[in-house]
Amino acid sequence: MEVITTTNTQNNPMCVCCVLYNKYMKILSYSKINESPTSREVSFKSNLYTHYKEEPIETNLTNQEGTPFLLFINAIEPLENKFNELIDKALHFREGGVSEYLKQGYVVSEINSSLRAEGVNSSRKIVEQVIKNKLSGNKLKKDELTKLISNYYDALSFITSNKEITERNIHTLYGMLTADLSDVIEFGKLYREGDVTIGQDKGVPSSIISTKIKELIAFIDSGALEDKIQTKAIISHYIFENIHPYYDYNGRMGRILHLWVLINHSRDEFWKLIFLSESIYAFKEKLDTTFRKITKAKKQKSNIDLTFFVGNLYEIFIDHTTAYIKMKDMTNEMPKKASRHLRLFLIDLLCLRGADGKWYDINEFKKRYPDYSPTVSSRVLKEIRDSTLFQIREGKPIQFRLK
Repeated sequence: MEVITTTNTQNNPMCVCCVLYNKYMKILSYSKINESPTSREVSFKSNLYTHYKEEPIETNLTNQEGTPFLLFINAIEPLENKFNELIDKALHFREGGVSEYLKQGYVVSEINSSLRAEGVNSSRKIVEQVIKNKLSGNKLKKDELTKLISNYYDALSFITSNKEITERNIHTLYGMLTADLSDVIEFGKLYREGDVTIGQDKGVPSSIISTKIKELIAFIDSGALEDKIQTKAIISHYIFENIHPYYDYNGRMGRILHLWVLINHSRDEFWKLIFLSESIYAFKEKLDTTFRKITKAKKQKSNIDLTFFVGNLYEIFIDHTTAYIKMKDMTNEMPKKASRHLRLFLIDLLCLRGADGKWYDINEFKKRYPDYSPTVSSRVLKEIRDSTLFQIREGKPIQFRLK
């Protein structure tokens, strides 16, 4: 087995790393590790690299232009363990009703949040109505938003119907997602035929897209990281968007592929508790920064350290899952018949950093849910005033904050 070593230029301790390189994935370890915490600067909170071990794994995954992807696996493990603990805790809420609540809202959340992350002016209310009409056999409107929602519903139905991840099925999925849309650019038999620029990054040359997709599928199907399925799904998400096989809709396809990997490889119901697009939309600025920094690293021709991307995705999922668990803990302090609107608003507030000490008024709700009627806004404000979860400050407008 070829061994690749990396040395920190600031004399920091060397770290165990997983290298996606020349059709292999290798998790490498080093014998001389400083016992003190590494001072290697990382962008996420859990920066103690522990439990060093050697665990070689082989896959058929390569990278663009021969630049290796690096993953410091031991930096990820604390985040992975924390995330799994939260998911297990959420699963245990089944009898309390939260798990059922999560699952019922999953499809609506995924569609609405994924579209909003792309700048589409969608809403949960509209998504719910389109799905209701679709399932009832009612004639759907022909506007672009209705098509986007209907197509996304078909795409989610496709990946949840025991479909294997193959090149042909990926193409079928893309066809479902873009059916009858006016802004879809024509492409070749399977993928784009021209080159593209994504922000400041140049996409994979069109001549090797099929090869790269096949390598990604081989990685997904391999035994690599099979006991770390969320990590595997995150890497697959990034690699797909890095390949950028189409002219448009690659972000949505990347998120759907992420879910697809979880559905096909994870334990029952695990994926239903990961509100993927809702999490990403709630922390979109953080994710955009992550992509930009990886692009900068590629331009500098340095190793592409996926630890930054994987770690930040884990943090996003941890923060969002924690918000749902906090909501469960707050259930007893909610009005007995708390509306879905209040629950959604509470999740949004719990996902906002620093929300605990910040004052809001009902305009915050109106801004987040512009299609809801004044009656709904008034009802939510009344629920907030009746709840012991919030501290109220009388005035015009009435203000409130989480206790």
